[in-house]
Amino acid sequence: MQNSDMKLDTEAIELYRQFDGVEFRQLAKVSGDGFSQGLTEAERQNDAARMLLAEIISQVSDSLLRFDDRKKRRHQKGAFADFKRTTEKLIRSYASTKNVLIRYKGNYEETGDRKNIDYEIVFGKYYLDLSEMKALAGRRKWEDTSRIDQLSDAFETLWNRSIHNLLLRLPGKEKEYKRLWIGLQILYRYQRALEKKSQVEFKMSGKQFSYPLVTNESGRPDPNLTLLAIFNRIPSAKIQTLVEKVIRLSQQSESAKTEFAFTTTYDAILGLKKLRGKLNIPPLEVNNVKWLIVDSEQHQITNEMARVARYVVDNYNDSVPEASGVLKSVYGDDYERINSNQVAQRLTLTSDLLTRMDQHTADKEVEDEVLENVWSRLGLVNDGIYDNLVVEENRIEAHTPGEKTFIAKVHDKLVGLVGFYKHRSITKKKMADMVHQVIDFDQQDYDTIAKDFEISDEGAKELIRTLKSCFNDQGHFRKSIFVNAIPDLERYESKIFDFLWHNLKETLHQSDRPAFLDALQMLVDRISQRKNSLSVLLKDMVANPSVVRFADHKAFMLGNRLVRRNTGSIVSYQITPEDVLKDLSGLDQPVANYAAWKVDREQEPFYQKMRTIHRRLIDLLDSDDRDGQKMSAKDLFALEREAYLFFSQCGGSTGWSVLMSALKEYGHPGSDIYNLKASKRHFADLLQLLKIVIRGIGVVGGGDERVLIESVVNRLGQFSELAGTMHEEDLIIQIREVAEEAVLRMDAADQ
Repeated sequence: MQNSDMKLDTEAIELYRQFDGVEFRQLAKVSGDGFSQGLTEAERQNDAARMLLAEIISQVSDSLLRFDDRKKRRHQKGAFADFKRTTEKLIRSYASTKNVLIRYKGNYEETGDRKNIDYEIVFGKYYLDLSEMKALAGRRKWEDTSRIDQLSDAFETLWNRSIHNLLLRLPGKEKEYKRLWIGLQILYRYQRALEKKSQVEFKMSGKQFSYPLVTNESGRPDPNLTLLAIFNRIPSAKIQTLVEKVIRLSQQSESAKTEFAFTTTYDAILGLKKLRGKLNIPPLEVNNVKWLIVDSEQHQITNEMARVARYVVDNYNDSVPEASGVLKSVYGDDYERINSNQVAQRLTLTSDLLTRMDQHTADKEVEDEVLENVWSRLGLVNDGIYDNLVVEENRIEAHTPGEKTFIAKVHDKLVGLVGFYKHRSITKKKMADMVHQVIDFDQQDYDTIAKDFEISDEGAKELIRTLKSCFNDQGHFRKSIFVNAIPDLERYESKIFDFLWHNLKETLHQSDRPAFLDALQMLVDRISQRKNSLSVLLKDMVANPSVVRFADHKAFMLGNRLVRRNTGSIVSYQITPEDVLKDLSGLDQPVANYAAWKVDREQEPFYQKMRTIHRRLIDLLDSDDRDGQKMSAKDLFALEREAYLFFSQCGGSTGWSVLMSALKEYGHPGSDIYNLKASKRHFADLLQLLKIVIRGIGVVGGGDERVLIESVVNRLGQFSELAGTMHEEDLIIQIREVAEEAVLRMDAADQ
């Protein structure tokens, strides 16, 4: 085991300094691509956050090794000071997130190699595991692997200590740092007591204490119940009486089918009305099954989820890692990103759960909850993945390129689910191909469409007839027919937008694509399930972030419509008016918040996408070839414009970074963007982008950004020296007016 004290080198210290936001407090002349440099700085700040998380986890794991080592006790004060200093920096830099969750991810069972023991660390938008740490090392061009080794050692320590998930509640007050540190000491001494079958012995407030292990509903010692009792100084007999009371409530709810949305007795005690707000919640939780399902306290556990979790814990109590895998197969939120082997592996875990339910007569509602969740998650799997899956009788084969073929048995009730989605993939291809050729749909196709769109068999046939009518015999799009059919298509809104966007936007004749994408905007205006359509667009935008397509422009335009309750102010289907940022009363805030959350979850891919778009624009502005490019400068200016409007309406940390990076690029008249070969010809377009960016920062920014806006205003005279037309001079005047409005808006928001 290597020493896990993380000694910060010069580069790490610089990263932490950047994490405090120093770079964005200045708006200086930029050489080169200032926009990409700004996003790179944002990525470096994210990496600094991940390094802080890695350091905290190393300190936590190291503390679990040191607390009972007499030779190292003299180091405890220094260890606590280091832990406090690192935690303070993390809290100061990202104060809105209060918890750090560390949970077992897997790989040991698959490989048997302890070097592959992997956990995931979740802290708000930040995520870290071994592969992400290796990617960070690659971005930073580290040749030394010591940081990766330290994180790997920390994960191995957690594994050796049978800690499969650990929630740290970050301190909000000075005394809470010591409280968290004491909690880690008690955890260590709890584990020692478990090994020795003795009481937990520890010091608190200078006094020596001894406390018996508290048992849970399964009669097993429970670290969370023990911590709860110790931090509230509840006598052992009283806490055990409380546990028994909760067990009776749980049993009564099971028999009466009443609400009891708690995965453990510990959670139920915290949820009791008579005790709510009266108990001191421990600063950490260990191996709480709740954290195998959700990753933040904002995510609610439903009664059905709790019942499934309790069933899994009861039936897999000898293997927390296996229980973790089973629950991930039911409630995992990453099905969109996994390959065919991973799909097959999860199906085998679910199959084992269903087999146990068959053998132990599980409640039908619990089984239905499992099947419904697996059904919905399989629907998120990329259609191409099903091409690599073969299901015959109760056997599944997965053929992922570059990986060994995976073969296993699956439960009868899952065979039909996989078979359905395999045929859905085939049917979707038929639906897309019918635009260009005569396609025969058989009854299985109609049955598949009916089930997928949740309509009748006749409704499926009507849908195919309607879609066919929107294209002539040569496969050309008939916009007027489509527009007239929108009331009919609206009935299928939960699925129709997804199909139209993914399957037709790239397969149509190139001359038909603009009309088709315009018509989609009319459909969007009638859609009520806006989050679903927005999710489709956002996922597609970053499917290949190193490529720029014409459809990206329409995707941002559609996004700008979807985040608003009333699109009446957007009268054009060719451009989103910047006035949407003047009047935010029409914004659908829950949808906008959802968009910001989705974008922040894919922050790096969105950074890469925006960087790709901007670099294409720079290349065009610095090129002598005006006609040989697939996308013109006009197209790319329009694309950036729609993107900035979208990020301004939605906000979020990604949107903020994109807008700040754009201000860094366009906000200084000496930046290289204004000195490229075609910059003078497109000066008005560049000023238009600057105006949008300033208006957007007025929406998402605060007092710190006011200084940057004012620095742009102070340089407007220099911008005027570059102007060659009255239109450009007028734009500079508009920028001044917009800047004043932005400052007033930020001042009002800060009050």
